[in-house]
Amino acid sequence: MGRSAIPPVLLLCAVLGCASAPPPAVLPPKAIAATPDVADAPTPEPPIEVGDWLVLGPLPGWGRRPFAPNPLAEQYLLSGEAWAPKEGDTVTWPRNGTVTWRRLDSGDDAGRALRNGFAFATLDLPAAGRFILEGKGTTVTWVNGDPVVGDVYHKGRLRVPVRLRKGENHILARAVRGGLQVRLVPAEGPIEFNLRDVMLPHHREDVPLDSWGAIPVLNTLDRWITGASIQAGGTDHIELMTEPIPPLAPLGVCKVPFRIRCRDGGHPVAAEDKSFELPIAVRWEGGSATTTLRVGVARQGQTYVETFISGIDGSVQHYAVRPPPRIDPGWEYALILTLHGAGVGAHGQANAYVPKDWAFVVAPTNRRSFGFDWEDWGRLDALEVLAEVQKRYPIDRDRVLLGGHSMGDTVSGTSE
Repeated sequence: MGRSAIPPVLLLCAVLGCASAPPPAVLPPKAIAATPDVADAPTPEPPIEVGDWLVLGPLPGWGRRPFAPNPLAEQYLLSGEAWAPKEGDTVTWPRNGTVTWRRLDSGDDAGRALRNGFAFATLDLPAAGRFILEGKGTTVTWVNGDPVVGDVYHKGRLRVPVRLRKGENHILARAVRGGLQVRLVPAEGPIEFNLRDVMLPHHREDVPLDSWGAIPVLNTLDRWITGASIQAGGTDHIELMTEPIPPLAPLGVCKVPFRIRCRDGGHPVAAEDKSFELPIAVRWEGGSATTTLRVGVARQGQTYVETFISGIDGSVQHYAVRPPPRIDPGWEYALILTLHGAGVGAHGQANAYVPKDWAFVVAPTNRRSFGFDWEDWGRLDALEVLAEVQKRYPIDRDRVLLGGHSMGDTVSGTSE
């Protein structure tokens, strides 16, 4: 059984977001009937909760090493042969000796394997179909040998298109931290959204909104979708803004940027509103897909989220701001750049501070709440946010303070 490789650039698109491409011809803002080729083999209607796992482990820990010994890679992933373990099969593992595949039962200690091991299941389907894989507690899941990115920290944001074949399908998951969940939801259309991983700014009641958002767009087809565009707004108070979408890879995910702008510098909410609706539409030659998001409102003095286009990869990133209670024109304020700990979001980090009448408190994201340990991409994210804030706000560059908590503190304590 051959294995299809995923080019590294597509993996980066799925994880970090795609940069904008040169604008294609924009389709008119109207629904277009889907073409017949989106119809596919019948797909079972109810979601499939993958279970009846065989597990291998627990395996020795290798810390945060990017590469660790993995005999299964040679036996299964690189062999090019059809392979399925059976209960009682053994694998010789470095530092572990012989490890046995066994059935996962709630009453024994096999569940310990889900904290650091592998899990394997088979699915027998009456027909091929397109699905959205949702999962928690995995670093990667292989579907019939093809890798799908995981959700190590159980955030519940993972939605990736996969195709299952008629007959027997193999699901192999690298399980970590316990609580393995893998779910396959039948795809409803050629384009779908992941509403669990949307990035939006706050609308500040004292500042007209003109910013960026991003939403993961899923191509559930086996072919490229090109010439697509994304539209945001089109309400009484929000302009209709259109942006091009890069070519969407087959069974791919791209976190697509879109512009949000108030009409004539106005405000889209009444004094008592906590959020407002933002219509979203993706249009391509074969059809359209729509959804509605809600943009939160931050009142004067409240912590809020700002977004920006990263110069690193063109993706939309964000940071949180705890402003001074009062901002006096002509004054320059100190900046407290605070780095969050593992699992903490930027908004929660900034909101943990008492407002300072002498400083802006700003929390970057490290690209994710766990992210990159504030190294590599995480460090670059913090530096980008520092530059953005110094451009947007009246900051005294001689009073820039660096702090952090837990994971963030280990970095800020050693920074020069």
